[in-house]
Amino acid sequence: MSDAPMHSEPRRSGAVTSVGIVNIVLGVLNSFCGVVLAFAMGPILNAVGAQALEEAKKQGTNAKDAEGVLALLQTVGPIIGVVVLVIGVLFLVAGFGVLKRKGWGRILTLVFATLAGIAAVFSLLQMDFVGAILQGGYCALCYLVLLNNPNALEFRS
Repeated sequence: MSDAPMHSEPRRSGAVTSVGIVNIVLGVLNSFCGVVLAFAMGPILNAVGAQALEEAKKQGTNAKDAEGVLALLQTVGPIIGVVVLVIGVLFLVAGFGVLKRKGWGRILTLVFATLAGIAAVFSLLQMDFVGAILQGGYCALCYLVLLNNPNALEFRS
């Protein structure tokens, strides 16, 4: 009699693991950028805005318009930061879900891949080839790996 267990561990492909790791890296980067935007945007805009207002007064242009734009940016900047932070956390959740072979992690990653594909098209329309390659590459990686039937079966256990 063999001492080996009666059931075997399901196959865990390196490609699926790599998608999970890419999601985690993107989550860390987005979270970092979100925190910076949320907490550093105000002071940065204050410094830049004060200098712009001073320059506008020197040139005799309408400083009221510059003050309005600055006030809007000071309000919107931290909000954008929080949104980017939430997206980063969702990438982290998706990454760990994929690494654990959870179906919801796969679906969340496919949603992100779809959004990245749409963003890639818009990047192409704006002639932003670097953005198109990065976004399109992420989209293609996720679709090719997670929709591949043998890899998809890893998420059914």
